[in-house]
Amino acid sequence: MPRPAEIDADSAGPSDAELTTVVEVDRLVAHYGKREILHELSLGISAGEIHVIMGGSGSGKSTFLRHLLDLEQRSSGTIRVLGRELDQ
Repeated sequence: MPRPAEIDADSAGPSDAELTTVVEVDRLVAHYGKREILHELSLGISAGEIHVIMGGSGSGKSTFLRHLLDLEQRSSGTIRVLGRELDQ
């Protein structure tokens, strides 16, 4: 294993392609009737990243995924995939 002084600066961090934002969620709000399920959820996912969605029953995990797949109408907020807003 190389010592820290021997690590090449170019290989130490992620490449530009890995830092490209693939999914961007900005202040997503979702309701079922009057009940607010997602409250201003914001996150960005870059190429090469792996994320986990965890939470208790009824916390909005499936609702969030349905919105990412554009299967549900959101109350407000934006979702962009590869730089393109899902509404377009």
